[in-house]
Amino acid sequence: MSTAVLAAETITIGEHWEVQVFGVTLNMDTILATLVAGAVVIVLGLMVGRRASSGVPGRLQLFFETINEQITDQVRQNLGLRTAPWVVPLAFCLFLFILAANLLAILPTEHILPPPTADVNLAYALSLLVIFSVWFTALKNRPRQFLGHFAKPYAIMLPFNIIEEIAKPISLSLRLFGNIVSGVIMIELIGLLPAFLLWAPFTAWKLFDIFIGLLQAVIFTILTIIYFGQALGDDAEAH
Repeated sequence: MSTAVLAAETITIGEHWEVQVFGVTLNMDTILATLVAGAVVIVLGLMVGRRASSGVPGRLQLFFETINEQITDQVRQNLGLRTAPWVVPLAFCLFLFILAANLLAILPTEHILPPPTADVNLAYALSLLVIFSVWFTALKNRPRQFLGHFAKPYAIMLPFNIIEEIAKPISLSLRLFGNIVSGVIMIELIGLLPAFLLWAPFTAWKLFDIFIGLLQAVIFTILTIIYFGQALGDDAEAH
């Protein structure tokens, strides 16, 4: 067996720094990275709030305002701002947090501080937060219409529509997880190259990680808004 094959077999994906608490296994590296990503978002938000200007905005303020405007436009088009006004801040926070979490992949600390979105547990948690918020809002605003859509266009479609609804959080989470964890695997594989060849593909992939991290944050946020729009379809059309 070649040296390259033996080296590749040493790559381990999905292993975490685990701690047992009352019989529950906690992935501490994921928790730590999640806290770091959340802290980054909070600190940046406080910086923008402290330095906010009605005149010429700084780069960070301009970035925040641009993201907020884009999300507001998407919410307005899909469900109307008055239907569920808190969707804008929810989508805004999700975008910033997922972006910060994904961009941890560009740091050379994969084994200590990996991108937490490369752990399917966090991806599931984020998608469940979204889908439960969608269901709660739909049942609160238009329960009969929301429950009735499962039997449309015909009652025979009921089981298929239920499966489709259940599949939404699964696909939402696995899309995010799959793209980020694949980047982690690629970095592990690139690390097997000889040192004199390592720098070029390593740098190129780290730059690609930035693009993928941004793209996945955008996709997750847009799908969140679309799910709200689908659940509140009639109200969105009214606005």
